Amino acid sequence: VDTTFTFTPALTDAPGTYTLAIIATNNAAAATGTVDIAVRPRLAIAIAPATNGTIATVPATAATAGTWVSIETTPDAGYAQGLVTVVDSNLTPVAMAGNSFAMPESAVTVSVVFVPAHAIAISPPTHGSLATLPAAEAGEGNSVSIRPAPDVGFELESIEVMDSWSNPVPVANAAFTMPTSAVTVSARFALIPLPEPTNTLRFEDF
Repeated sequence: VDTTFTFTPALTDAPGTYTLAIIATNNAAAATGTVDIAVRPRLAIAIAPATNGTIATVPATAATAGTWVSIETTPDAGYAQGLVTVVDSNLTPVAMAGNSFAMPESAVTVSVVFVPAHAIAISPPTHGSLATLPAAEAGEGNSVSIRPAPDVGFELESIEVMDSWSNPVPVANAAFTMPTSAVTVSARFALIPLPEPTNTLRFEDF
């Protein structure tokens, strides 16, 4: 008879190898066996105190090495998530993948800085559309990507970002760093030039 069982170690169980004795019986006979299960240590996840927002992780307080841990941030009104860092017990940075990381072989501390957020306005273009990511606002120092979409027959000619004081904000590779003020993003689309006609001269002998 096929069957399954689940073994969930308690948080207080020490790391090591546990041997489970299994006894199967029916009306005719009984069979016994053992299964060895390795229990790895659960390593602590600490969250550094933050201002202007809250931080949580999943799993919440501890994880075994190799487990992926996601970081969930909730900025207060008027703020956005800024720099996120994770360090191990030796203060060595832990590699991040977005807002997640793989638990190293030690306890970790998670830190998040919440920065002031400012509005992103879009100047409606002609002959195409324009969007940004994030869309409505971004935190100071965060990267904002610009997504232009020309109409058929048109191409992107230029992108301009201006801060609240009409100062240009540098744009590189369709992205910019959010300054310390609101911004307005605009784009210009131009008609794609038609290819120049090719004239072919034919000479015939008479």
